[in-house]
Amino acid sequence: MVKNFNDIIKLAQNYKPIRVAVAAAQDESVLKGIDQAKKLNLIEPVLVGDEKKIRELIELLGCSLKETEVIHVKDEMQACYKAIEIGRSGKAEAVMKGKIDSGMFLSVALNNKSGLRGKRLISCVCLLENPKANRILYLTDAVLNISPTLQEKSQMIENAVEFVKTMGIPRPKVAVISAVEFVSPGMPSTIDAACLSKMAERGQIKDAVVDGPFALDSLFSFEAAKRKGINGPLAGGADIWLAPNIETANAIYKLWTHFVEFNAIGVSVGAEVQLIHLPRESPPEAKLVGIAATVLMIRKKEGK
Repeated sequence: MVKNFNDIIKLAQNYKPIRVAVAAAQDESVLKGIDQAKKLNLIEPVLVGDEKKIRELIELLGCSLKETEVIHVKDEMQACYKAIEIGRSGKAEAVMKGKIDSGMFLSVALNNKSGLRGKRLISCVCLLENPKANRILYLTDAVLNISPTLQEKSQMIENAVEFVKTMGIPRPKVAVISAVEFVSPGMPSTIDAACLSKMAERGQIKDAVVDGPFALDSLFSFEAAKRKGINGPLAGGADIWLAPNIETANAIYKLWTHFVEFNAIGVSVGAEVQLIHLPRESPPEAKLVGIAATVLMIRKKEGK
């Protein structure tokens, strides 16, 4: 089981590198992250974007990417379309966001006709690294699904479980977040939590222990759960947190990174071609971890 981001990078080095098309690659942080991943033999990049700017940045940063293939597409939106096209054609195993707005990137990547959306629900799993506890918590969904239905929540759990199994947890514990620990008819998220728990118990959600509702303090602290009379294996020790909506998940993610100042990244699960779309302000090290996590997702599924 991986316990921190360094574990992810080390484990990914045991597998073949992945071929990644980078949309609007003329971005300093992205190129630095790709350069680090290239040196660790994790990635075979195809850089799509303004070739002049890309070449200038590679030279300025001293990156070992001078021989890397660059496809010249000056317009950022068109570069995004081209990178997605490369992924759809099978010439890349993943598509990575470069110097382009996240909303713009996702609108192209998830377009029903020309994007990478298949039959599955696509959801985001955030990896929240806790160096004090030497563990990673997995949160869904802070990026894609705004106000998921019960059925969508069950699919989000399945996506998160699929990813977390690649991190070495064969039967993860999933906590369904609300504001209280008891089912309240006036609080729909508590009803969804109870339904999801029963669905897992009856085998409708596989390979996971699902319980809820849980308030956040009961998930952070065994003592808080004990004081409330909350027992069971998830109290103070869940692997995956399912938020009731995007506002809750996004607030948790932002609090984790900006106030607690721990590291975090996000990965998407369910697209036809894997997406790597970290925030533009994230450092090169986060881009490296995102690439490494994607290597594990792709290669473990293939068994290579």
